[in-house]
Amino acid sequence: MREDEEFASGRIPGSRSVPLSRLPLVWREMDPDQEMILICRSGNRSGQACEYLSLKGFTRLYNMEGGLLEWTGDLER
Repeated sequence: MREDEEFASGRIPGSRSVPLSRLPLVWREMDPDQEMILICRSGNRSGQACEYLSLKGFTRLYNMEGGLLEWTGDLER
């Protein structure tokens, strides 16, 4: 749920970027049955994305509380 420049500055290995601002345009391309862990910088935007996708019928959503600020693993750049 991070914007492009945030994602480019460092990302969790294997993650995919879908900025919150583009979610209304691309949610139909996503699999509603796939488990998804949503993350942003602090957990706020990813929480909003979870709420939005839940309203669209997605059920296997998890918001990473604390976002990337709380991530202790490696980052790809």
